[in-house]
Amino acid sequence: MIDRRMGIYGYPIEIQALFFFFALRCAKQMLKPERGGKELMERIDKRITALSFHIKTYYWLYFTQLNNIYRYKTEEYSHTAVKKWNVKSIPDWVFEFMPLRGGSLIGNVSPARMDFRWFLVGNCIAILSCLATPA
Repeated sequence: MIDRRMGIYGYPIEIQALFFFFALRCAKQMLKPERGGKELMERIDKRITALSFHIKTYYWLYFTQLNNIYRYKTEEYSHTAVKKWNVKSIPDWVFEFMPLRGGSLIGNVSPARMDFRWFLVGNCIAILSCLATPA
């Protein structure tokens, strides 16, 4: 039973973004720079950079960011709005769970809902694809 909203083609959007990042990293490792591969590798690098920024901005949660989200004003809409999501509430256990150093990927970021549960699959994929770094 699936207990969260689904994204594109029935799969959660954050999982799709992580798998696409992983596929790009694998493709880059398999390509050789000669015979037109260099141009393709440059395009992959651009896509990896953009996708990495997107995932780390919208799906990566660390303690300082969690604290900032907790302090956002409630209903804030416009191009000058500070908060990206209208989060209903943050469970108390999240603050105890979140380490002071490092962070965790969160799943199912959608209007008014964040899935703060342990996102095991996403964190494993991030580690395997070198998206998660020691820093």
